[in-house]
Amino acid sequence: MGHCKMKRLWVILFAIPLFGQNHFQVKLDSLKQLKNNALLEKGKLEKYLIELEKQIKQTDIEISRGKLNTDITPVKYRLMEKGQIWIDKPSLGKRVKFYTGAKVLLYPKWYKNTKYIYAEYGGEFGWLSDVYYDNEKLPQQFILAEKVYREDLLIAEANRKKGIKEEKNRKMLESKEHYKILNRERQEEADKRMKEQDEAREKDRKFVEERLKLKYGDEISSLMIRHRIQIGWTKVMVEESIGYPVSKSKDTYTFGTKTQMVYSEGKYSYVYLEDGIVSSFTERY
Repeated sequence: MGHCKMKRLWVILFAIPLFGQNHFQVKLDSLKQLKNNALLEKGKLEKYLIELEKQIKQTDIEISRGKLNTDITPVKYRLMEKGQIWIDKPSLGKRVKFYTGAKVLLYPKWYKNTKYIYAEYGGEFGWLSDVYYDNEKLPQQFILAEKVYREDLLIAEANRKKGIKEEKNRKMLESKEHYKILNRERQEEADKRMKEQDEAREKDRKFVEERLKLKYGDEISSLMIRHRIQIGWTKVMVEESIGYPVSKSKDTYTFGTKTQMVYSEGKYSYVYLEDGIVSSFTERY
């Protein structure tokens, strides 16, 4: 009995490690299988992404072709030497290089007033110099299309110059009209000031007339208003009528005084007074 029990104990002790090893092996095999499945799915996804990229690029190409808006079929052309296609503008910015023998599609479209023609290469669209293609080998439709394009360019340039000239003339007319308006406003302002001055002078004249009438009466004030003088007037009356002299001199005698008043402008040149009263005067003719 003791021998049998000992044998069972050894079997149990030996089986425990074997059971632990089998458990980790199963787990490792399971993880490896999961990895293989993931790699398989990754491969499928990568293929799907590649296919999507192709479809996106092809759709983009179709859109670019659709924008050309031409009924003329593009021409396949084999390039005899290496070079590049300029994507945005000739000789500027991004470019795509090609090698000798590369095949491109040429479209009946040119860059402004140059010989750069629109080309497609490797899914990229850009401008190809006439250095790389022979214009005489292009189809007749291309040659006619280029002729029409060049004529349209000339018309557009003529219209552009005409528009510039018309705009210049318009601005010139606006400038002239502006100066006319400005001069008219200045003239109106000057007329307004002159009118105000005339009104002020008229007001002063009326004030002076009223003052002279009140001071000397109608007859004498009427002469003063017309800048006239008479024998028998005083020096003050003379000055109120014809203004102040440019010079005057006074002589004193035993019998009284004599005064000479000199005027450079107006009707009178000399006025003579004796004892402050006008005795004579000299008039200009």
